[in-house]
Amino acid sequence: MTHKLWHRLEASSRRIEIVTLLLGLAASAIALGSLHAAAGYKELFSELQASAATTRAQAGDVLFALVTKSLFIERPASADAAPDGRLLAATPVKVLKVDGDWLQIELSGWQQQGAERAIYAKQGQRILAAALGPPAVEKVRQGQSVTDQSTDQVWTPATLTAWTKNDNLVSDVNKVWGYCEQMYNAACGTCHPAHPTTHFLANQWISTLNGMRPRTSLDDEEARILQKYLQMHAKDSASASDGQTKP
Repeated sequence: MTHKLWHRLEASSRRIEIVTLLLGLAASAIALGSLHAAAGYKELFSELQASAATTRAQAGDVLFALVTKSLFIERPASADAAPDGRLLAATPVKVLKVDGDWLQIELSGWQQQGAERAIYAKQGQRILAAALGPPAVEKVRQGQSVTDQSTDQVWTPATLTAWTKNDNLVSDVNKVWGYCEQMYNAACGTCHPAHPTTHFLANQWISTLNGMRPRTSLDDEEARILQKYLQMHAKDSASASDGQTKP
């Protein structure tokens, strides 16, 4: 090996080391940025929980769940009772009665023919508001069905009266959306610019988020409320500018 060739190889090796070092520093910076961003939205959630703890619900109030909550057709003797359904986070409910630690609530939405165990937030869009067990399905009050012209699917207005624990409920949905927006930018905007929420239709966001989630640290609860946020602010959601239609 000539002296000149040896110097070329040595210089090339140094360049590789420098590039490797720079890539490592960039990866560390991205990871550090992700940690700071995650800390930001988690702190916001803690503030929302603190706000929920001071909420004094009254009949007539419209409140929004911070997390998935259990639903009961009859007021349960304890919170350990088997639920009749689940209320999804960011779903609006109207308070009908306050009884100690329990609230009798009314939630409204839409049911798709053949999928009556779900109540959706909007007609024609799979934005889940509540998941129902058989006892709850039987208690749903239905309105006049309509046929979606683009899909031929039959949708029916649905209203359910149920009981839920008087906790993890807030009155300002815009603060919930602010938390979700920060979570979205932290989880999906670290290694590339996050798409505007209006980039996809509401139903398209389901598969889009499912595809992105393995590359994030979102837990199940965070993923559910983030999907709700993205869908409620999607291209075809009337609430893209003002949040969510209240019951």
